[in-house]
Amino acid sequence: MKCLMTVVAAALALAAVAEKPSGKTGCETRARPSRAMMGASSADPVVRAALNPRFAEQLGLSDEQAAKLKALRDDKGKLRSLHEQIRKGMERQAELLKAELIDEAAVMAAIDEVFEARKAIAKAQTGRLIAAKSILTPEQVKKAQELAGSRSARPPRAKRPRPTPAETPDEAGQADAKP
Repeated sequence: MKCLMTVVAAALALAAVAEKPSGKTGCETRARPSRAMMGASSADPVVRAALNPRFAEQLGLSDEQAAKLKALRDDKGKLRSLHEQIRKGMERQAELLKAELIDEAAVMAAIDEVFEARKAIAKAQTGRLIAAKSILTPEQVKKAQELAGSRSARPPRAKRPRPTPAETPDEAGQADAKP
């Protein structure tokens, strides 16, 4: 009974999230994975700085280090296929949950497929983080931390001032007259 209630709760939650007003599932409307799905290497500022080609000269990378980091940057085929698996698995879950009679085993299998793909992405991205940091010397890691810190320590962009009520188009006489 507990298992059935869990499945029903999951089905209702997925059905509510999966169906958008446009008729598309949530997976179809998102072109790129969320930050949380992107993994450890995307969140680590040292790795972001090390993998950024603009910082290669500032980090003092050797040709060999630059080539290894470029290979890490360019090796995204496996991650793309895993992200595609997640998208398809979530679509499959949504379709299974739309059925009048829900096949619990199929829904659970689809959930397991998505979970395994997410786990593989996390492992691959953590491996990428470890590989990137192992390519750098301790001095380069420190410099990458400084570069990453200086980028995040920049002041925010100046915001455009909002017009005061007296400067709105209606009051300034710039609005079109309506009959």
